[in-house]
Amino acid sequence: MGAASELQRRQQVFRTRDFHFEGGAQLQELRIAYWTAGRLNPAGDNVLFLCHGASGNRDWALPFCNVGGAFDATRWFIISADMPGGGHSSRSSTDPQFPAHYCVGDLSAATALLLEDLGVGPVRAFCGASMAGLIGLDLAYRRPDLVQGLALWVTGYRSDGFARAMAESLAGILKLDGGETGMRAAVGAFFPVLAGRKMIADMSPGALAALLNNVAREWSANWRAQELIARYSAVSSCDLASTHGGVASLAAGLKCPAAFLQSSSDMIFPPADAQALAALMPRGEVQTLSTQHGHVAPAAPPGSAEFSFFNNRTAAFLDALSS
Repeated sequence: MGAASELQRRQQVFRTRDFHFEGGAQLQELRIAYWTAGRLNPAGDNVLFLCHGASGNRDWALPFCNVGGAFDATRWFIISADMPGGGHSSRSSTDPQFPAHYCVGDLSAATALLLEDLGVGPVRAFCGASMAGLIGLDLAYRRPDLVQGLALWVTGYRSDGFARAMAESLAGILKLDGGETGMRAAVGAFFPVLAGRKMIADMSPGALAALLNNVAREWSANWRAQELIARYSAVSSCDLASTHGGVASLAAGLKCPAAFLQSSSDMIFPPADAQALAALMPRGEVQTLSTQHGHVAPAAPPGSAEFSFFNNRTAAFLDALSS
């Protein structure tokens, strides 16, 4: 496969006026930073929308954006965006009007506005990991005219009590110390849960310390404490079944084909939740990889069993959508 660094990306910013959040706040101008790659085909039916996880950004999928890979820009017209609240989109550190609290529904509404502005019609598939799955499911339920397929990794329809407790722990640490020391402490408490016990247990003390330090530096470089608290609060408070009238009602409203690719050791979005939803959906399926990499399995490097699972199974699902 070709190198992701060779991908020709066009960096752009979408702007819309007077965006209303579900909690009542209003933003005079909402900005969404995104890039596109590839070309829209004559039929206009080769669009993929890529969406990141809670602490990610619009570049999350670059390892999979190779010729012959899941997100092949020689075949697909790819749109990858920073969700509001982080990245180069509207966020509290750059816009004092940005609310301290927002929800997943706000992010799916912002995504709908972006897709409408681009005028690309329904996307062939909404693809993403973790938080992105909540956004994609909500968007496909509310706006089935915009989504023809869902390729979702390590996700579900809700954050359960365990995930909420971990988010509260993260927020508690960052409220006490929002600086570099607090970030490192928050990563030390939160990341082992994301990675999974076996993966962390098998690391040497030095390797573990280096990993946690690297994640802490990345968080410190890309987030203010309050922004990270708000992002994880939006995810941890999300229960799409409650929002949309129960699991059966949510599932019945998700008409498009959906592939859930799950990690067997994921403690944040356990496979059972995806299985419960997919079993009630008209065209839902779950594939689970036996892995010790927990919630971060999609971040495993090229050549690993984890990378191959997410890359190849996604490519196969997209092939089936286009046949």
